[in-house]
Amino acid sequence: MEASSCASEITLCPTWGKVTREARALLEPGRAVILDTETTDLYGRTIEIAVIDAATGRKLLDTLVSPGDCEISDGARWVHGISDEMVADKRPFAKILPRLRKVTRDRIVCAYNAEFYPRTPDASQMSHGEGRRQLAAHAGMRAA
Repeated sequence: MEASSCASEITLCPTWGKVTREARALLEPGRAVILDTETTDLYGRTIEIAVIDAATGRKLLDTLVSPGDCEISDGARWVHGISDEMVADKRPFAKILPRLRKVTRDRIVCAYNAEFYPRTPDASQMSHGEGRRQLAAHAGMRAA
């Protein structure tokens, strides 16, 4: 049986073309970025931020961040390997935020487990002004 003989039995979502075009657009250099952070605990302070271009993988930002007087929990340290000593002399999140906004400006931001970002203390700084539109834009990736 040829596939063409079954074509009338297959119904595609009416927006399928639009979804496909949007997905392809994410693979155009400069169109989307992937954001990843590490924190002091599950809903803790940001201690590392990395942003790459979704199409090329080019690193746009990768830095450790001082969590101020917040210590990194044993569980978090076990997951990401970042210690209090490693972030002790790093810049605070507020000093890194302008660069973060610059590398995400006018781009779709994709983030793994993005539902956790709004619950972190640093999210309020990301959510003000132009950053709100950018950093809350796309929570497209989830754990299987």
